[in-house]
Amino acid sequence: MGNRTLSLIIPTLDRPHFLKRALEYLEKQKCSHPVLVADSSGEPARTINQSTIESVSATLQVEHRRYEHGASPEHKIADTLSAVDSRYSVLCADDDFVIPRTIDRCVEFLESHPDYETAAGLVSNLYSVEPSAGNRLLAGIAPGISQSKLWTSPTTPRPSLTIENEHPCARVCAHLLNYHPTFYSVHRRENHLSNIQAAAEFAGDYLFGELMASVLSVIQGKKKHINEPYIIRPLRPDNSTIMQARKQTYDITEDDFSQRYARFRNKLVQILVAIRAASPENARDAINDAFSGFAGQNLIRRELLRANQPKKNSLAQAARQLDRIEKILQALPRSVFQRHLLLDMIRAPIQYARLLYCEEKWISDDNYLPMQRLLSRSSPYQRDFQLIYDHVTSYISECPLLSVPVNVS
Repeated sequence: MGNRTLSLIIPTLDRPHFLKRALEYLEKQKCSHPVLVADSSGEPARTINQSTIESVSATLQVEHRRYEHGASPEHKIADTLSAVDSRYSVLCADDDFVIPRTIDRCVEFLESHPDYETAAGLVSNLYSVEPSAGNRLLAGIAPGISQSKLWTSPTTPRPSLTIENEHPCARVCAHLLNYHPTFYSVHRRENHLSNIQAAAEFAGDYLFGELMASVLSVIQGKKKHINEPYIIRPLRPDNSTIMQARKQTYDITEDDFSQRYARFRNKLVQILVAIRAASPENARDAINDAFSGFAGQNLIRRELLRANQPKKNSLAQAARQLDRIEKILQALPRSVFQRHLLLDMIRAPIQYARLLYCEEKWISDDNYLPMQRLLSRSSPYQRDFQLIYDHVTSYISECPLLSVPVNVS
């Protein structure tokens, strides 16, 4: 494909029904950007994918790039990024819906702000409500994103996802303390390629592979969050399998965690020193400090929340959770006890856990929005969500939605 402003890359593996839904949606959206399908499927999925691509190729610029069955995502993404010469690039999961006009806004912003490396918008989760709540589709906006135009109720104030610090080390700290991955953001393609190649060194390690690419992007430049719908993510019933694999590599009590973290930190130190952002000692301290905050905000917080759900946990289960928290605290650098409000967790863990549990339950219950409201004529997003609704419902048997119990009026 020739020189373009942006390339949209869809990695896929043995999910022809999801790919078909995604490509037909982009066709209906009249997506003007070239789409490259990085396909490592086996048969018969690969042949079905080829047929799908041919069926939309008259109206959608789409290229089918074939890889060995089961090729790593990092390998096929990097190879595809190296095969195009666009200035910008963006990844889209084969089971997600991206809003092309928000992608265009991100590109426009990056074009006029050369000191920014990535840009993205709001990410929404799509659920099916259990029959007791009326069996309606709901759009649930991800917690951690504040003041969304799609929310109809107040939310707890959250730090902005935009990062505008001038110094790379400060951006790394801000990013990890309010972590939101840049994996699906719009990137400057050449840096995007180098970041994916760096992440490939951690292939199979969900924690440090994702973190490496994401942290490198904020070292390279600032991060912009645009308050518009960007990705709509229908949650699947089988998402738990993926989360279980991810949970295993997030466990910092495992014997190999220190070794994995040292590789991650040393790579970032090397890069920060190479661009003269810090001395080796200062860079190491900055990464240790930022990761301590990340670990506290994400890992300890999660364990405390689990330990404070008596309806789900027996006494023995709660004891095991508290034992895990103790091991996590022992595994973290000493600075974790002195920074990032973690003393509050340690001094009064049960009270802190209750506060977090109530806060997150309030957020999750209040931030569900009936699809009907998004589809109404008064909604500024009516066209985008109508197309998504049509494709979700027409593929509901092949691509079922996760069903959740939510109290809605």
